[in-house]
Amino acid sequence: MDLEEKKVARLKLLHKVYEITDGNLLHGVSLIELGKEFGINKEDTLREGQYMIEEGLLKYGARGPQWEVRITHLGVKEVEEALSHPNNSTTYFPAFNVIQVDQIDQSTNIYGNVDRSNISTHSSDVAQRAGQQAEISRLLEEIIKTVQGDGSLEAARRTELVDDAVLLKRELGKKEPRRGMVSAILGTLGDVSSVSSLAFQLGGLLG
Repeated sequence: MDLEEKKVARLKLLHKVYEITDGNLLHGVSLIELGKEFGINKEDTLREGQYMIEEGLLKYGARGPQWEVRITHLGVKEVEEALSHPNNSTTYFPAFNVIQVDQIDQSTNIYGNVDRSNISTHSSDVAQRAGQQAEISRLLEEIIKTVQGDGSLEAARRTELVDDAVLLKRELGKKEPRRGMVSAILGTLGDVSSVSSLAFQLGGLLG
């Protein structure tokens, strides 16, 4: 593995731990099994896992042959930063969109050669999704910023709404967001005059 490959492997592993545990610091998962899922050999998985432990992104769980780990608060923050700004790299990782492009590349390898028009369409779809994700992240950040500065709301209400927006951001970062929760939070935000138009735009992007 070169340096960039190592960074991508770390991001894949940490994001998967976050996804499986839903960011719960008390839940452990087998890093070895996750490595197998991504086609990363045991030696590389252990090396990158150890790196993330030393950096404070993961910590040891139950010791055993499957090498259980748990995500840390810093690990959760890193993943959520990557999800919120998928086009930007973080302190430890490349841009989150790298994972999506890599997965698409693997899918084309499975089905053999594709013609140039299909590759072009593939790349266009990736760019479109990346742009949509970036716009979703921008709207969420704008909602949070607007609520925090809305003096017409009581402090407790502002805190509740910001917490809702953060929860929505986390939910949208999952592989399969719970539509009921997403709709409920959008409805709550839509009832607040200062961010109702932003919530409407966000709802339109989410379909």
